Order: sequence, then structure tokens, then C-alpha cells
Amino acid sequence: MQALWPVGAVAGLGAVDCAYLTYSKVTQVPLACPVEGGCTEVLNSSYASIGPLPLSALGLVAYLAVAALSVSRQNKELVFWLCLTMALSSLGLTGILIFVLQAPCPYCAASAFISAMLLTLVETRRARDAARLLESRKATIVPTNEGTAEGLAVAAVAVENLPSPGAAATVAPPAAELAAPAVTAAEEEEAEPRRAVLGLAGVLALGALRGGTMPSRRLQNAWAYFTLVEKYKPNHPPVLSNSSKAEMALARHLQKIGAACYSTWWCPHCQEQRESFGKQAVEVAPFVECSSRKREQLPVCRDADIESYPTWIINGKKYLGGRDLSDLAEKSGFTEYPAEAFKPRDEKLLEYIWGPPEPEPEFPEGPDNV
Repeated sequence: MQALWPVGAVAGLGAVDCAYLTYSKVTQVPLACPVEGGCTEVLNSSYASIGPLPLSALGLVAYLAVAALSVSRQNKELVFWLCLTMALSSLGLTGILIFVLQAPCPYCAASAFISAMLLTLVETRRARDAARLLESRKATIVPTNEGTAEGLAVAAVAVENLPSPGAAATVAPPAAELAAPAVTAAEEEEAEPRRAVLGLAGVLALGALRGGTMPSRRLQNAWAYFTLVEKYKPNHPPVLSNSSKAEMALARHLQKIGAACYSTWWCPHCQEQRESFGKQAVEVAPFVECSSRKREQLPVCRDADIESYPTWIINGKKYLGGRDLSDLAEKSGFTEYPAEAFKPRDEKLLEYIWGPPEPEPEFPEGPDNV
């Protein structure tokens, strides 16, 4: 059987991509990302692993399996189902990338795009093989022998079709037509690529293109914050808001009970968490720095098994992501001030982290909204 070498070649590209992501995840070496911050944010998120196992490692195994199975067309059905599973998984992860994390990751998008290419290649080759088989069946001629029972049957048909005196002559169908195999409608349909499969590949490819980039406004905001943190690294940018008495008391309480917030100087979510305490309380709150100047994870955070930032550990329990101060008070058993004492920061104040909000769409005035 001829090998599916184009499938194997594309799968090899996917394996290289996932191998690099896995290496970066395991060794904590920062990715060479063309979009600053996006790749690292995605790779360090809770969606990038299943327990201790990076998703990129699973992708690496899947791509290598496709490459290995593509050496023979006998495995084409298994390769198809494997590629379909990979495409569906990539579609779900691309949705998380776009709608949940909202951060660009060209490497993740490349893997999704490669999955779409693999599914398209496998499906079109399946349809092409079915079409070739169909054509060969249509062209098949089963010879008949006059000395056999088949020959006698054909002769009998010819006798039955002899014209009567004065009647127009009719021609008996050739023996080849009588012996040609029938082609069913299902076989005809099998020779065409399935629209649902190609549609899935198309949606995944478009999602990959979207996930590998970001809106221009978001890119500008990300670049502005990157410039800010580069100015202060390896320290955090200064906190702008002032602390209330409740925020100071909560910071002292968290410090007293041995809680810890693991964060990095380049993480915008970490800066927002620091801003929620205010400039006075943040000096007291138990923040632990996890990143070196080269963005390598420090041993103190590696030993604590920290995989994303910020991460709180309170009374032995781990909480991922930034938290409202009222939530921290509840989880830590803080009762000196009620939850209403903790006020969220004004969005205008946080624009130096996230940039200005997206403008509201403008609708033309009409008779109904004048």
C-alpha cells in the first residue's frame, strides 16, 4: 500500500510545534513568542494541563501517532478518526483561547491549523481513493465463455431477442454489460468529500487564524503594559490606589495566618490583584515573587507547584486566579470588617493595565429611536 506521506509530513510539523511547547512548559524556559505575553499567559493557564500532564505533550503523542500510521494506506480509517478527534479537541481549545483567555498564542493557533490541514488531507484522500475504486468497478468487464453455463445463458437471451418475421431487429445487450457490477448510490456518495468534515476543518482553520492574532486595540494595550513592566523589571509597577483600613487589616490577617499569593512582575492579573489592596496594604500582604528577570520560574514557586499566576494558597488550599478581597476575607476567616467594606477599584484606575474599554457600537438614529 502506498504511504500517506503528505499526512505524515504535516503531522511532523505539528509534532515539532507541540514538542517546543512541551519543552517550554516543563523547563519553564520562556517561549520565543512574537506577541509579547500572550504565549506565556496561555501556557501558564489552568487550561494548558490536565493535572501534571501538559496538553502539548498529548498533542505531541497524537501527531507522532498520525505520522507513524501514515506509512500505510491500510491505516487510513484509523488515521481519519484520530485526526477527527484532534480537530474536535483543537476546536474546543481554540474557543477557550479566543473567548476565555482572550490572549494570542501563535503556537497554539499553528497546532489547530495543522489539525485542520490533517483532517482535510485525510478526508480528500479518502474520497479520492473511493472515486478511483468506483471508476475501476465501472470499467470492469467480466468475460464470458461460450462453452460455459454463462455462455449458454447469454446465448439464450440472444435467442429470445431474435426478431419475428416482419418485426424490427433488436440487439441483445453485450455480455460485458450483463456481467458489469452494479454501482450503488451509497458508493457514489462515498466518492465525494463529506461536507461536514470539510466544514469542521474550515471552521477550525478560521478559529486558528483568529487565535493566533488579536484585535489591534488589545495588541496596543498589551504592548503598552509590556513597555511599562520592562521599565520596572524585575520589580512590579507601582500601585496607584490608596488602601483603606479594611484592606490594611485584611493584608495583616493574611500575613499572620501564613497565606501566600504567588505572582510575577510581568503578569497583568497579578498587578490588578496588587492594585486591589492599595499601595500601603500591598507592602504588608503576603505576595511571593515567582519570576526572575529572565522570566524563569523561581525555586520557591516551583517547590510550591505553582503553574499559573496569580495563585493563592490559604490554609493549605490552592486558589487559581485573582480574587476579590471579600472572597479572600471569607476564605481566610477574616471577620474584623464586613464584606461591604471592600470596594472594587474604578475601571479608569486600571486602564494602565488593561487599556481603555472597547467603545460601544454606534447605531444610526431611526424613526424608532429619535
